[in-house]
Amino acid sequence: MLGQFSVSRNKRVFTLPQTPDVTFEFRTDTNIADRKSLFQRGDEINAIISQSDDMKTLRKGVVNLPGLKAEKWLLSMPQLPKDIPGHRFRLEANTTIGSTKTPAVTLEMDNGTSSIYMQDKETGVTNVEKASLSVGEAMAFWDVISRTLRPRPGAF
Repeated sequence: MLGQFSVSRNKRVFTLPQTPDVTFEFRTDTNIADRKSLFQRGDEINAIISQSDDMKTLRKGVVNLPGLKAEKWLLSMPQLPKDIPGHRFRLEANTTIGSTKTPAVTLEMDNGTSSIYMQDKETGVTNVEKASLSVGEAMAFWDVISRTLRPRPGAF
């Protein structure tokens, strides 16, 4: 079961009670359209990846969801603030055409991150020592969760 821990106007962040270092962030935006899609920013992303021995692409590709065509990029990378080996997975849809009828949609998953649930309430220090999910577990979980995205009927 997912537990919601952060809410803003167009963003929701969820964590798993058993593994609070695994977070999902879901955003929609009707006011902003990027000039480039996730894959069109690929050269910039690859330049960042090439500067680190600790980052690598695990998988990327097009995802056809009901009513949405999305792009995904799954990375193995250190998670802050302790540079714990973990993962960041991202899915984007409608990023170059964001509008009220076609809002930009972003889903991100982090594994090994320091969420507010992992911090000592008095000191703010995180107690994350390693990512809860292996790369295989994280990718399998991502595949299940990310495939559940679908626009509400009549939403756009």
